[in-house]
Amino acid sequence: PAHITELSPDSVRGFLPGFAYQCGVMIAGSVAYLEAVLAEHTTYANSMAITAATVFIGGAIVASVGRERRGMLFGVTSVPAAGEQIEPGIVQGSLLESRASVRRR
Repeated sequence: PAHITELSPDSVRGFLPGFAYQCGVMIAGSVAYLEAVLAEHTTYANSMAITAATVFIGGAIVASVGRERRGMLFGVTSVPAAGEQIEPGIVQGSLLESRASVRRR
């Protein structure tokens, strides 16, 4: 959930992590039922293995499709020009400002 917060746009930063968590709970809640249905057609060990493989492959696909956002600045609407330095405290409420205030203490 913390990583989802970092990836979320500012406008939905409070909403999206909780919504994503609840969607995950909804999907995970159906796994036991699907595993039992699959076990009716094969052994229970095979159904568990198929379920685990499906979850692993799905997670690998999601991880490979998603993009990484390194150095993202919260509250910044434009990207700084190449070579431009951003000083801590320039953007009120930014992560850089938070880190700067922690270092001053």
